[in-house]
Amino acid sequence: MMRLSDLHLRYVGKAPKTWLDKYEYKLLTQQKKEELFEQEEAKIREKSIERGRKKVPSHPLGCKRKMSNKRNVVLYLDKELVSKTRELGFNLSKTFENHLKHLVTQFSNTNPSHTYLNPNRGAHNHCTHKPSKTLGAVAGI
Repeated sequence: MMRLSDLHLRYVGKAPKTWLDKYEYKLLTQQKKEELFEQEEAKIREKSIERGRKKVPSHPLGCKRKMSNKRNVVLYLDKELVSKTRELGFNLSKTFENHLKHLVTQFSNTNPSHTYLNPNRGAHNHCTHKPSKTLGAVAGI
């Protein structure tokens, strides 16, 4: 009796290609195409990121000066007043800031304690304190 592993088979000609050989070849070419695509995609993404960065201003709102010392504040104003000031072209933020600077300068020169402006200074009781009436009365508005 003879074992199959003891046989030494030789074929002199070229082995015929089967469907598995064709399938393997297609897989290899597909993998190469995917690798090339990934490389090109990375280059395209880098270029588009650079183009996007060049188009975006240094500050999201397009402001040229630094705003690191600024804070966001929510103000509740009359609708008609806001619409009229916008029609007239007022910059509400800048107008309010300038007016507050003027008031602070005026009151710091007359009374350095300022405690009469805000009786709840340091407290967070928003129900009893109405800053718009107090500030308006003191400023003469």
